[in-house]
Amino acid sequence: MTNHDESQRDRNRMPENARPHLGDADIIIVGGGPSGSSTALHLERLDPKLAARTIVL
Repeated sequence: MTNHDESQRDRNRMPENARPHLGDADIIIVGGGPSGSSTALHLERLDPKLAARTIVL
């Protein structure tokens, strides 16, 4: 791995305190494509409180 690859990876890494923890979620949607995004949007529309407790991977 080159220094460029390592620095790019470090820039893309989220700080520990900003990462969502799977244990904090009530709903986990696997797949952020059209189906996963649509599912997340429909759930949010049905119950807006779910948005804060949903993780889309």
